Amino acid sequence: MLKALLKKEFLEIASFFFLDKKKGGKRNPYAILGIIALIAYAVGGFAIMIWKLCDTLCQPLVVSGLGWVYFAFLSIFATGLACIGSIFAAKAKIFEAKDNETLLALPIPSWMILFSRMVSLYLLTLASFALVLIPGLIKYFTVNGFSVAAFFCNVGLIIFVPFALLAICSFLGWAIAWLTARLPWKNLFTVIGFAAFMIVYFVFIGKVNEYLVYVIANGEQVGTTIKNTLYPFWQLGLAACGDALALLIVAGLSALLFALVYFILAKTFLSITTKKRGDKKRVYRAKESKSVPVAIWLIKKECMRFFKNPMLFLNAGMGTVLCLIV
Repeated sequence: MLKALLKKEFLEIASFFFLDKKKGGKRNPYAILGIIALIAYAVGGFAIMIWKLCDTLCQPLVVSGLGWVYFAFLSIFATGLACIGSIFAAKAKIFEAKDNETLLALPIPSWMILFSRMVSLYLLTLASFALVLIPGLIKYFTVNGFSVAAFFCNVGLIIFVPFALLAICSFLGWAIAWLTARLPWKNLFTVIGFAAFMIVYFVFIGKVNEYLVYVIANGEQVGTTIKNTLYPFWQLGLAACGDALALLIVAGLSALLFALVYFILAKTFLSITTKKRGDKKRVYRAKESKSVPVAIWLIKKECMRFFKNPMLFLNAGMGTVLCLIV
């Protein structure tokens, strides 16, 4: 049964490229190539941005003997990126998937459904983490020379660290799903939450040059702060430089965190996915109906749809909101 669920998840991922859900058929080859080209362009552009960041940060820190600070900073950046990209994906994929009720109605253990959902999310967090770590590692090798130990330790980090990131994103997604299940305005909460994440992201991007200058100028102080307050990132930085013991510590912490979060989610998965939302039940009251012009009725209908659909508001409305703020 688990094999069938995993197959279903991978088919859903593949359907994004090959199936046209609006027309109900297969995409034409040009559309598939267009989607692949668009994704490649986005990934390539982001990789170039990461490379420039690494180009600024790597040599001053590595030459000063603070290579682990360089990797720790990249790991903090990668963690933030993975969280922004995966928290709401976890909420929608695990707890608000359209086929949750159908699968729960079948004789399938809920832990199997949860596990199959988390596999696809693991691939997403792995891609987000690798997109930052791989350019950083290549730059490290160009400055410090190739190291077999560092290479294999970084492969291990790419495999194990996404489990910890997945645990964090899934837990936060679970918390948001649990909260919105009890709120009458869950769509508004989703919009505010996503907008808050985007604001934090843009603030960070706007000040990233200041952070880089500070890290380069105060590398030892930053390293001491990380060592004293962010122990996992300290060990992660050491592991990225080739410390096998640090890799084992990071892998163990990641596995422990994932197991703990998975246990919590498995215990509460059924109650959250079957929880009735906090929308108030409407009571019919007889009243006189007033006729309005068709144009006004259509505008009202579209406005209601706009504010009740979080993704529509975020994709079509956030630009207007940001323009007003600017």
